[in-house]
Parts: sequence; C-alpha cells; structure tokens
Amino acid sequence: MRLADFNKRAIERKLEKLEADAKAWIAEQNAQCPDMTPMAHWPFYAGALSGEIKSMASAVHHHYSHPAAGSGQIVYTWHTDCDEPIECHLDYQSAEKQTEEYPGCDAEVELTHAWLRGVNIYYLLSKDQIEEIEEQARLSLED
Repeated sequence: MRLADFNKRAIERKLEKLEADAKAWIAEQNAQCPDMTPMAHWPFYAGALSGEIKSMASAVHHHYSHPAAGSGQIVYTWHTDCDEPIECHLDYQSAEKQTEEYPGCDAEVELTHAWLRGVNIYYLLSKDQIEEIEEQARLSLED
C-alpha cells in the first residue's frame, strides 16, 4: 500500500465520521429548536467542520525531520512511485586513480539510511531497491 493511499483512506474515514457527527448534531439541534427549518444549523457546524478539515490537511503535509547526513556521506533523493521522495544517506568514497604502486578503485556508494517522513525505512527496502538507489546516486555524481 502506498503511503499516499493510506493517508487518503485515513482522511476519508475521518471525514465520514465528521459527516456522521454533523448529521447527529443537526438532528439534535433541530429537536431542540423545532421552530427552525431543518438543516438551518448547518452553516454553524460547517464552520467547525471546515476548521477540522484544514487541520487534517496540514497534518498530512507536515514537515518531518531526520538527522543530517554524516561526514563523508552524500544525500540523494530517490523518487519512486511513492508520492513523497525518499531522502537517502550514502557513504561515499571517490574514485582513486591507478598508479604504479596502487591499482586504484572506482567510486563507491553504500546506502546507510533511507528517510521517509522522519522514519528510517532502510530495513524495509529490498536488495534490488538498495542496489537501484546506490546505482542512481553514483550516476548522479558523474553528472
């Protein structure tokens, strides 16, 4: 399940509950004030409902934080089918040229953390996903 789908379902459930609460509140108000036309109280409740929806929307777009990349690390933003980018921290060793005494080596990157909404999801990634992130990060350094 994609994170965005989970958030949408959670908001839809909350809105369904708010709608049921609104109908119950309106029925209660209509019972207390029979001289008013049905649904006359809706504008008053709609204002409160609007505030609740705005509050939920801001919670969905909340800024999550995580530790900064360490010394000797690079940051690569991995874009997947997830609606939110995943910030990846990778250990980085630059390429070293071959000499008469040293065979040299290619640049190396190794994923250490993958942050999504302030949570390290590294251990949830498959080996193929980790390899994809490392390869894309390495290629981005060559650009």
